[in-house]
Amino acid sequence: MGGYGEYITPSDEECKKIKKRFEIETEPFFAYTGNIEPRKNIVTILKAFEIACDRLDKTISLVLAGKLSWRTQPIIEAIEQNKYKDRIHLPGYISEEEKKYLMHNACAFVFPSNYEGFGIPIVEAMSCGGIVITADNSSLKEVGGKAAFYVQKTDEVSQLADRMVQCFNLSDAERKKLTVDGESWAAQFSWEKCAHETQAVLEQG
Repeated sequence: MGGYGEYITPSDEECKKIKKRFEIETEPFFAYTGNIEPRKNIVTILKAFEIACDRLDKTISLVLAGKLSWRTQPIIEAIEQNKYKDRIHLPGYISEEEKKYLMHNACAFVFPSNYEGFGIPIVEAMSCGGIVITADNSSLKEVGGKAAFYVQKTDEVSQLADRMVQCFNLSDAERKKLTVDGESWAAQFSWEKCAHETQAVLEQG
């Protein structure tokens, strides 16, 4: 976890290749990485993205990066029905470098999952200097702390759209502060710390 998502700026040539692959050469974008499946609440992201685009009246993209998993038909249908479907990109499997690029450069990393056992992607995104929108459920609030934006109900489309618009409109100063806060918060999570705490619990038993 800690250090796992640290961001190293790619070369100009690598940046061009990544932007071309994800079709984000010019416009700002929101990003999600992970399996494309119902538990990840992708349909709500799609609906919120449409509302955010309407409200901002800007050319914005949405990158949903990850492999198609189970029960994806409703997600595919939601994309086809979306007013801005031409701005929605599903590149499939991505490399670690590409994932870090998306998390670092997105207006926000959008992760309003219906349930997570831990929520490693939040830590990864913050470690990369990304701004995170997630849900106030399961372990996500504990993982995101005060460094993330939250939706109270995962099916509340308008609230997620509000958070997306809010993140898009952050000033440079606000974005920089959130980036620093997120990196600092994420630094407390590490596999080494997890191993020590697990060993301590086992030894007490």
